[in-house]
Amino acid sequence: MKWFKLLWILDAIVTLTALLFFFSGLNDGTVSSFNISLWAGLLAVLLGILIGSRVLYSKKKIILANSILLIPVLPALLYLLFILIIFFSGARWN
Repeated sequence: MKWFKLLWILDAIVTLTALLFFFSGLNDGTVSSFNISLWAGLLAVLLGILIGSRVLYSKKKIILANSILLIPVLPALLYLLFILIIFFSGARWN
């Protein structure tokens, strides 16, 4: 149960970050009719993962629910590790 809650919270953070970029893009005009379908698909998948994992967890399919939650969490954690390495390495990236 504790892994599910942790993964679900991390997945919610990833989804909220995507929503933040989406609304920011709507505000500055980078989200337009040209790429709105890509954004809609991305947000639908992220919200579907959150909702689907809750449904699977309520049906006592905990391993499957955790596996689905790992789909967006693993790339996000790898990116966070990359950013932390850049920040703490002291290397010049210019």
